[in-house]
Amino acid sequence: MLDTVCSYLDTRRLVTSEVFLRGPVYVGIWISIGIQALPGLNPSPVRDAVKAAVQQFLAPTAGGTQQLPEDPSVLLSAPASIDKGWPLGKPVIALEIMTVAGRVAGVEFVQDVLLAQSATAVPQVEITGLQLPRVLGISVTNGAPLSLDELRGTQTPVVGGGPAAVQLPVIPEECR
Repeated sequence: MLDTVCSYLDTRRLVTSEVFLRGPVYVGIWISIGIQALPGLNPSPVRDAVKAAVQQFLAPTAGGTQQLPEDPSVLLSAPASIDKGWPLGKPVIALEIMTVAGRVAGVEFVQDVLLAQSATAVPQVEITGLQLPRVLGISVTNGAPLSLDELRGTQTPVVGGGPAAVQLPVIPEECR
């Protein structure tokens, strides 16, 4: 794609100028979200819908801020807004992700959002220049969010913890 754009621009540039094209630099982020699904609903499809909504929100070509119209009556009759992609220089903010997750149908409330670029959770990840967010891992749980170490798979094992107990069904004698 860069070659196509470069050849297109090369024929239209001034003779004494040079055109340099480069792609974005992706910033890896980790997201762990804890939600509470509405009572009576299967939480699995709700979790999947939250995960899809957050990934769509952070998509470099289709994501970005969700614009609400000035007139609230337009919300019910308006078609879906045209997404323009994640804006350059806009930080990824945990509270915005919480808002996107809370707008998904079937979510009663969002318990917490953990957002990190490196080791610790932060309220926002700064994006500068030609950087764009890239989701390295996302977890949506019904209840408290997973810790970021669990999400990354880097949690240290508990020392001295034996095998977990597993319940096995026992068939009564008279049923055999």
